[in-house]
Amino acid sequence: MGPSHLLHLVAQISCGSSQNFWVFIIGTITVDKEIRNLREAQSRVEELEVSNSHLQRRLDKLKNAKSALLKEL
Repeated sequence: MGPSHLLHLVAQISCGSSQNFWVFIIGTITVDKEIRNLREAQSRVEELEVSNSHLQRRLDKLKNAKSALLKEL
């Protein structure tokens, strides 16, 4: 829900309808929850990227060590 939707809901609240008031609150909570979920997902993606980078470096070291051992044979 974008800013225009929030403004529309605020306008409905000022008309005095309690049903619209609850729609506004539920809509705001849903937006806040989705923003929090997005931030948590972005944080998890960053963690996985760091982990992947670390594992890629370890794999490269193992490949180099294997290559060096095969050259010695």
